[in-house]
Amino acid sequence: MGWFNKFSKYNKTNFKAGGCLIADIPMGADLVKADHKFVAPRRIDYRDMLVASSDQGQTSECVGYSCAGLAEFWHWRREHYPKQFSGSAIYAEAKKLDGSPNVKGTWPKFGVQAAINLGFLKGKAKYIPSSINDIKFTLHEFGPFVGGFMIDTNWNYVDKKTGLIRNIPGATKLGGHCVVIAGYSDYGTSAGIFLQNSWSASYGIHGFCILGWEQVEKQFMNGMIIIPE
Repeated sequence: MGWFNKFSKYNKTNFKAGGCLIADIPMGADLVKADHKFVAPRRIDYRDMLVASSDQGQTSECVGYSCAGLAEFWHWRREHYPKQFSGSAIYAEAKKLDGSPNVKGTWPKFGVQAAINLGFLKGKAKYIPSSINDIKFTLHEFGPFVGGFMIDTNWNYVDKKTGLIRNIPGATKLGGHCVVIAGYSDYGTSAGIFLQNSWSASYGIHGFCILGWEQVEKQFMNGMIIIPE
């Protein structure tokens, strides 16, 4: 009974990894860097401006699906009505660009460029470093962005009430995964970053979850954003 109670509070999935290939930020790349005068607000939340979560299934197309989520945000912001874009189409275009046709998954920079090539996004892509202050600054100044994480099996357990991804020691590493980073909170049970996942709308709470700050520091690698034209 104790074991059942321990795990029954979680919305459980069984995803193995997302297909995000993680790389260091290239030397000389355009970066979003927090201004030294920036004071972060305690909470930013764009989740209501994202279209319902799509489902990549057991594929390696998370980069395509997260870039589609970013395109959907900017479409809603510009045109004031929701529209869903094809994550699979973005992924297929990214595989034409990344130079690794026989490797499953792709890098976020190629996903963003693919979305631009297909006309889903308009603007200039920039990297976001892994510091928490840079994450907060980017959300404050520009809005949601796609983030690459080295995830573990805790991601398959999301608290049904709070939306928090489970955080227990000894979880097994799964590999790279890309999601939309849609906000953050510094207080209460929702402390961490707000994520839209592409493991269907049944994942977490309507496709969204929260990754606590301790896990963010360990798992977030870097992100990509579009600065609109």
